[in-house]
Amino acid sequence: MSYIQKQRGKYRARYADPLGRMHSRTFSRKADAERFLRELEADEVRGRRVDPRAADTPIATWAEEFLLLCRRLSPTTKETYSRDLHKYVLPRFGEYRLGQLAADEIENWLNDEIAEGIAPSSVHRHYRTLRRMLQVAVQKQKILTNPASASTRLGFRSAR
Repeated sequence: MSYIQKQRGKYRARYADPLGRMHSRTFSRKADAERFLRELEADEVRGRRVDPRAADTPIATWAEEFLLLCRRLSPTTKETYSRDLHKYVLPRFGEYRLGQLAADEIENWLNDEIAEGIAPSSVHRHYRTLRRMLQVAVQKQKILTNPASASTRLGFRSAR
């Protein structure tokens, strides 16, 4: 159930999430509110509905949640993920929001690491850790697509 309310010269698009809880988003134009609701409905029909608030999660927050979800991995793998995230990924992307991380930003980060003299195999491991964390975000319906998957097509190749 979704509808638009006019309040104080603004238009509030109200919609229900998959659990039936009501949410809203405010727009200055009615056409923008209508477009937003149509896009939500189209995403729901396609099975691609994601709560917009989930994509607004800081990457640093999601990284901690991701590490908690790694219960079934070996202790050394968890340690590697934690080290790579805290030492390499979060200093660069920790303040970003999940839904705002672009593939070209990831490619720039990888190229910067290589320019800093970090071994290509280590750079590739950092990339795999970020890519895995973002893939879990897709699986948990925090974001629709994994921007790290696209960065391999943008030209970054590690020397293995």
